[in-house]
Amino acid sequence: MNKILPIFIVIALTLTSCIEIIEEITINKDQSGSISYRLETGELSSILSNFAGFFENDFEKQMKEKVNEFARKLKGVEGISNLKYSANPRTGEFELKADFDNAKALNKALYQAFGYEKKTFSPGYLKISRHKFKRNNISPYIKQYLEREEFQMSSEHLLGMISFRTSVILPNKAKGYKPGNAKSSDGGKKISVTYPAEDIINNTTSMKCSIKY
Repeated sequence: MNKILPIFIVIALTLTSCIEIIEEITINKDQSGSISYRLETGELSSILSNFAGFFENDFEKQMKEKVNEFARKLKGVEGISNLKYSANPRTGEFELKADFDNAKALNKALYQAFGYEKKTFSPGYLKISRHKFKRNNISPYIKQYLEREEFQMSSEHLLGMISFRTSVILPNKAKGYKPGNAKSSDGGKKISVTYPAEDIINNTTSMKCSIKY
């Protein structure tokens, strides 16, 4: 086992695609929309399969358990509809997606999914208006949640290979956006930004994002 783990790390570090948690938010003209969370392990999935008898991928296992838990908590929440969960063990990918009536309904649902009580003055996860999208910095909340749930990483090396990507699909072309490292695609209607998971967990990065369109 002591020899297998270093070999795994060396191989994994040479991969061009590792573990990516993708959040995709689609906004309609009436401020309703859809949201999805997707885990993609790419080439890492086949490597983990080969080492299944020697190495337990605790992170992926815990992620799948949490997505199932989120799906149960979101089911039946007012303002949330078309909730769907899909998993593909062969490729190591799974996805949770749903439609929301407005930002207020989505904020309430996400508070419930993460086990927090949404109070009158609690900060919303995001705000949506006719010409602006804004998400607050959620890094401290993610750190608190992971500590509360005792979420364990099997290796510091593995943590360094995980990233979180947010993509916002707009009803119109973006006129401006922050942070500066965000990228525009699809004719300016899709804005994406990537955050290293290590920076999120250590609370050394701001996940604040704003877009004018």
